[in-house]
Amino acid sequence: MGILARTLRRNIRSDRGVKGSARCDRGAHRTGRRLFGELLEERLNLSWAGAPPTSIAVPAAATAVVLSANDASGAAAIATTEVDYYAFTATANGTYTLSTTTPLTNVDTELGIFSATGQRIAYNDDISRTNTDSALSVSLTAGARYFVGVTNYSSATRGAYNWSIDGPSVGATPTDDAYENNDTFATAYNLGALTNARSIGSLAMADSQDFYKFTTSGTGVNGNSVSINFQHAQGDLDLALYNSVGTLLGQSQGVGNSETISLAGLAAGAYVVRVYGYRGVTNPSYSLNISPPSASARPTSTVDLAGATLSNAGATNWGQTVTVQASVHNSGTAASGAFTQQWYLSQDPTGTAGDVLLTLSSGATGYTVTNVGANSTSGQFSVTLQMPSALPSGWTGTSFYLVMRTDSAGLVAETNENNNFGQVGVGADSSVITVATPAGAGGFQIQLNMSGLTATQQAIFQAAARRWEQVIVGDLPNAVYRGQVVDDLLIDASARAIDGVNGILGQAGPDALRAGSLLPYHGSMQFDSADLASMEQSGLLYSVVLHEMGHVLGIGTIWSYVGLLSGAGGSNPTFTGVQATAAYNQIFGTSVSGVPVENGGGSGTADAHWRDSIFRSELMTGYAGPGVNLPLSRITVGSLADIGYTVNMAAADAYSPTGSSVLSALRATNTIAALTSAGLFGAVTDTSTSNGCPEPTGATSTSRAAINARGIDLLMATLGQNGLDSHRPRFGWM
Repeated sequence: MGILARTLRRNIRSDRGVKGSARCDRGAHRTGRRLFGELLEERLNLSWAGAPPTSIAVPAAATAVVLSANDASGAAAIATTEVDYYAFTATANGTYTLSTTTPLTNVDTELGIFSATGQRIAYNDDISRTNTDSALSVSLTAGARYFVGVTNYSSATRGAYNWSIDGPSVGATPTDDAYENNDTFATAYNLGALTNARSIGSLAMADSQDFYKFTTSGTGVNGNSVSINFQHAQGDLDLALYNSVGTLLGQSQGVGNSETISLAGLAAGAYVVRVYGYRGVTNPSYSLNISPPSASARPTSTVDLAGATLSNAGATNWGQTVTVQASVHNSGTAASGAFTQQWYLSQDPTGTAGDVLLTLSSGATGYTVTNVGANSTSGQFSVTLQMPSALPSGWTGTSFYLVMRTDSAGLVAETNENNNFGQVGVGADSSVITVATPAGAGGFQIQLNMSGLTATQQAIFQAAARRWEQVIVGDLPNAVYRGQVVDDLLIDASARAIDGVNGILGQAGPDALRAGSLLPYHGSMQFDSADLASMEQSGLLYSVVLHEMGHVLGIGTIWSYVGLLSGAGGSNPTFTGVQATAAYNQIFGTSVSGVPVENGGGSGTADAHWRDSIFRSELMTGYAGPGVNLPLSRITVGSLADIGYTVNMAAADAYSPTGSSVLSALRATNTIAALTSAGLFGAVTDTSTSNGCPEPTGATSTSRAAINARGIDLLMATLGQNGLDSHRPRFGWM
């Protein structure tokens, strides 16, 4: 079974001559982000002028390439439309980045990588809308042989190009420093309130990233900055600055021995610095330097928050909820202002990086306390928390702790920042809870292996998994993935450096399918660490994760394998599953034999999503919007039943199509009977109006012959100005 890959890009695609024609001039209607996926097997059968073939004859004359320290590079030229092939053997397991650049010519390159037997693994045409160079990242196996193909999109562009293969970094991993564990936003090392310059040396980048938190007491001016110093030759480091809630404020990604971000114009408050290796490289030594604004006047008032009371019902089950009552005390001399409380499930009464953030039953990741007065205790508040769906990996037993984290976002500058996460004691900011597996449990389970994600991002991924577990309720036979027993789906979810801000957002898809049923038991989701915070802040991350997780479950990725995709590659592809089709006909008032599948948008959008012109805001179209809370309809739930899952149809979200969506859905039927069933005509009888046709609701008189001849096209022309629906610009996912 071939690899299934999905790529999420953040760029705007519009018509680009021959290339843009496959997108049905969507550039005139959509802007923003579109979900872009590539089903690398049985999806396209195009020439190199659209995508490399799914398989090639093994190139006998491929140029041999020997990797040095897992890397190689070179230069060549395209004279006409030939394909240059290079052969190499991977020297280490891990991620390899292949790229072509054209600094001296305008050649529009295409890049593909193939297995030793000629099977396509991955490919890329353009890095972005404005950059026609090519780049892709792919996980390769040490000792395996691969072929790389490079050509031009068309004979209109030709000339010289540079190519490179960038494999995993070589060398011993440096020993980490004393400021660990500070590898996530939530576990940033707190440097406290700074009013004088602070320099910290002997730091090491032994993992993917380090976070540091500090607080300023005045507005920044020229000369106030955050910087790092290091030796670029030992590993290229980059720098980012966020506010206390994770909004990216600045970034420095140079190629020298230092990176600097100015603090000028930034108000007094809490900030978080992220130091990270370019493409995950390490560096044995760097220093962090902060030159903060000076305090114009020393504050005479203080705030010190800590948990006062925390209690719970005492017991619950995995996948269920528990209600807690809590309060917070302020021992300072000034009112606190608003701050956020969070709760974690822990194996001990003190908060640590390995604890599991619990979302509220509403889906929120925290509870806002509006204010606690000086030397006062807040009123007691009650929140309902959602337990993880199963015992976290590596945990044992049934007795755990709920640990409350006070001012979790660091919104309040406190005199003591070290009493906010379980340090006060049981009954104050932690409480004992028993969590068991419910009797008879055995429904569908999604297991997540997460790395590089903040606690709030992990909670969003868990919430998405729980949502799909509400939809799919039937247990599947256990499978084994690399020695690990899987019940029922295992997803590796991670954040990693891909290509910086606003480029590729991530990749996702299944890569291991059960024999017989072909239902996935393993897949992966990778998101660019440079984009996660902004997606989370905008509220889009949950919908993106839910959508991508749907593809890992098989939506759009295994339709052709189970024989339920008809007309792929044509103008009217459909999903022919019985239950999805029945739900579609009921919702849209049609009587078609298949659910319309996207027929535009190019590779990865066409044949893998519901048709956007009909479904509009439904979760599994290729476009997001309007809004960020996209409904998961009965049609999508029915499609999961059709590919082999046991589902709960009642778990679907409410979903009603717009007027123009119904008209688009009825185009294919093109009959008065279909229009009548949709409520767009009154009952048709043998009695006609003076021109031989019943009056359409809200429309001028139109002849029966014209309606039968032109169908929905005529009706849309007559009703289009009467407020049925107007096109709203939306953000596309790419």
